[in-house]
Amino acid sequence: MDGLKKVKSGLGTVVAGTLVTLTERQAFGTSNLKILVGYMEATLPSILPALSEGGRAESVIRLRSFLEDPEMQHLRPELDALVEAVDGVAGEN
Repeated sequence: MDGLKKVKSGLGTVVAGTLVTLTERQAFGTSNLKILVGYMEATLPSILPALSEGGRAESVIRLRSFLEDPEMQHLRPELDALVEAVDGVAGEN
C-alpha cells in the first residue's frame, strides 16, 4: 500500500504543478494556457478520483479560486468549462 500512496502523492504533485502553470501567464502566454486548460478539461476529471481525498479537495479548491482571481480572467471561459467538468466527478469537495 505504500506504493499506492506514493503514486497518489506523485499524481497530486503533477496536478498541483499544472495548476501553478496556469498562473504563469508571462512565461507561457494566454493562448498556450488556454490550450493547457483544454487538455485539463479532457483529463482532469479522470485523474481526480485517483488522488487522495485531501489532494483532490485541494486541487478543486485551488481551481475554483481561479474563477474569482482577477489575474486569471484571461482564462475565464475555459476555466468555467474546466470547473464544470471537474464538478461532475469531484462532487462538493
